[in-house]
Amino acid sequence: MKIYKREAIVWNNIAFVFLSYLFLYVVESIGDQKSAYSLSIFYNFFEANKVTMVSGAITVASIFFIKRISKIFMSIFFLLVLIQTVKTSLPQIDKYLLFLVFCYLCFALTFIIMWGQELKRAYYLSNISLSSLNFTPKINIPVTLVSIPENTEYEGYLTNWDSNGCFIRLSSKPRRLGRNAILQIKFGGRDFETKGSIITSKDSSLGIGVRIKDDSSKNCVFNWNKFYTTLSDLGYHPKMII
Repeated sequence: MKIYKREAIVWNNIAFVFLSYLFLYVVESIGDQKSAYSLSIFYNFFEANKVTMVSGAITVASIFFIKRISKIFMSIFFLLVLIQTVKTSLPQIDKYLLFLVFCYLCFALTFIIMWGQELKRAYYLSNISLSSLNFTPKINIPVTLVSIPENTEYEGYLTNWDSNGCFIRLSSKPRRLGRNAILQIKFGGRDFETKGSIITSKDSSLGIGVRIKDDSSKNCVFNWNKFYTTLSDLGYHPKMII
């Protein structure tokens, strides 16, 4: 999968991994009653936590490339940090350190849950095998993707969707794609139109993941919100495509 644009949650997760290193370092410094500004303590910290460092590096890489297994790597890394901080706090029964550990646990669980929800976004999941040229969807929802600023039109159909975006299987591989697009959808005798950002592509750009831009404030009657509501009211869901 090719990533054209990474959402803010990607960078937030990566930042939290690095902050976890800092958190672990400060907790161990407090537990050992040593200065966190000492270079020797800082060097010894890395030497004593090589496994955690490697786990964190793998976690950052998997998040950056938006791999589905990244949620597991995140859980393992946060668990390692938590175990290290608990080991530091328990011998002294330091209430301040235990409070910090509890706060970290709450933040870690929040980031894992939010990242799990992000990985389920439609613009990451094609829902079908894009390489199957003879595939015919059970529910054919035609889409015209207008690449911006090239202003080039590509025909295709929806393979996955949610309230935040969709995945489109194009009829032909595009020569070049911009970072923004306009989606034109004909469904139920109506013409829907909305703007979006191209987030991902698969199979040499035959499949395109698009995040819908917030158009609820625009004077557009048949926008994505209306289209998504129409599909929901009719009981349509992405699994019906297969």
